[in-house]
Amino acid sequence: MLEKLKKAFKKLTASSEFKDFEKNHPEAYFSSAFFITEYENRDNPDWQIDFFHPTNGKLTNFAFTADKIEVSAEQQPFQKEEAVIEKLDLKEAAKSDGALGDIEDFRKNKYPNETPNKIIVILQKIKGQVIWNVTYLTTSLKIINVKADAEDGKIFEDSLESILSLKPKSAL
Repeated sequence: MLEKLKKAFKKLTASSEFKDFEKNHPEAYFSSAFFITEYENRDNPDWQIDFFHPTNGKLTNFAFTADKIEVSAEQQPFQKEEAVIEKLDLKEAAKSDGALGDIEDFRKNKYPNETPNKIIVILQKIKGQVIWNVTYLTTSLKIINVKADAEDGKIFEDSLESILSLKPKSAL
């Protein structure tokens, strides 16, 4: 999957859409890569590549769909809490090409009774650490989240929770 991301990144940086963007936003830098797809399509994802604008704190997303690159309008990053959005270099993740396979093996062994329906994969840098953040949405309405160091592939966090536990609390 990392190889597909590298190919998408190379295709993006060679595109006229990106060259126009880069000319108008020289301060922006690569900050994350993301995809969400049906679990059975996980080996052939359409990546979204995000660039952060440090001057205004917003993101521009480049999404790959049917051999086209769609550029989003600038938007606020989705964050649980205010944090620095760090510059990411794909070379920092290159050593962990098997990390996503290791995460999948971990999920199968630790949560064997949970059947994934959708998968969300994010490559990002948080507090100096490049991580793979993988979330599985299961058929039993649960969320499995696994985080691994993108340099050495070591899993350092995982959780399982019900989607129903995420609903907003009533004001009553």
